Amino acid sequence: MKLKIFATAITGLLFAVPAIGQQPVNPEAAIRTVMYGGVGPVISGSESYSRLPQKARELIEETFVAYGTPVTVEHEFADNTYEVEFAEGTEIEFNGKGDWTEVDAPGNRTLSISIVKSLLPERAFKELLKKKQAENVETIKHSGMGYKVELREVEYDNLRFTGDGRLI
Repeated sequence: MKLKIFATAITGLLFAVPAIGQQPVNPEAAIRTVMYGGVGPVISGSESYSRLPQKARELIEETFVAYGTPVTVEHEFADNTYEVEFAEGTEIEFNGKGDWTEVDAPGNRTLSISIVKSLLPERAFKELLKKKQAENVETIKHSGMGYKVELREVEYDNLRFTGDGRLI
């Protein structure tokens, strides 16, 4: 055991000593090397909450305040999207501009009615109430075309709405 620890320490020193006298590395060149010079391109990485687009942080702080600060923030470099996860498991995806594109409840749970109400146009939310489905929403997806609401344990598990909330 002592021999293994000693060998590990010597190996670490052998690799560390040449680096001591090197010049600082250009950060942009280092990023290019890491992203494209290794086994393959880096497709995502952890980000700090403060690096999220302002619009995304505002939505989190206004709508998801009860969930606390996200525990993980991932940046997908290829399509410039962000995925945020809270401690209880709810996930939000944002595009590069900070517009939310998907909100997903954790596991077999559903989104709170207050979250559903705040994310959907009033007309769409009223339609969910009319169909008695506001408490069964697992996922909401949003695009320029409108909204897709995925429901849990119902006959019709997806509802689609236009941008202004009309049921399609």
